[in-house]
Amino acid sequence: MSRFLSALVWEWRLQWRHGLFYAAAFVVLVWGIVLRQLPADLVGYVLAPVLYIDLSIFGFYFMAGLLYLEKGEGVLQALVVTPLRGREYLAAKLTSLTTLGVLVSLCVTALVRAPTVNWLWLAAAVAINSLFFILMGFVLAVRYDAISEFFVPSMWFLALAQLPFLDFYSVWQGWPLYLAPFQAAMLLVRGAFEPLALWQWLYALTYVLGGIGVAFWWAGRTFERFVVRSEGAA
Repeated sequence: MSRFLSALVWEWRLQWRHGLFYAAAFVVLVWGIVLRQLPADLVGYVLAPVLYIDLSIFGFYFMAGLLYLEKGEGVLQALVVTPLRGREYLAAKLTSLTTLGVLVSLCVTALVRAPTVNWLWLAAAVAINSLFFILMGFVLAVRYDAISEFFVPSMWFLALAQLPFLDFYSVWQGWPLYLAPFQAAMLLVRGAFEPLALWQWLYALTYVLGGIGVAFWWAGRTFERFVVRSEGAA
């Protein structure tokens, strides 16, 4: 536990030093201004997708950015020879970035003329989604050596993550959308603003929480392969 807490404090210092808190404040300011320009009856059609695609994946690119900064500064090389375990390193990243993402989402929602909001569930939904997307960000980013290499595959991932908008805006509501975890992630956010059927709650929670478990295991394996073994071979 002491190793994890030390790693968590280090993460927050690192994020402060590299301006992530300023970036988070900028995101809140921009979305607050943009959404407040919309008529109140349109906010409900925009806010949930914004919270899902832009703020739930807030940590997806921040995870990648921090990872490449640490690579460039030699932090990962040093990490291999410390007592800190890979899963403790990931847990500290997840905790710090998820906390930041939740705070940003709640601040944006509070700034706009939002419809009826279940604040507790909104915080939970964004936190759950953030955990999933941050882990996937690590799994994808750790395979590359620079943000420029990561950019193209991340765009493909982001494109797939927008598939739930077809259902949300009633463009297409076919069952194949429910095969991807993105539909479940979007439903979690929608549940903070509108009632969902019981099967939707069960589907969304089971799929995303299961996805987090798989993604955390996968991230641990990729950490071992691309960080520990790579540095050991070097």
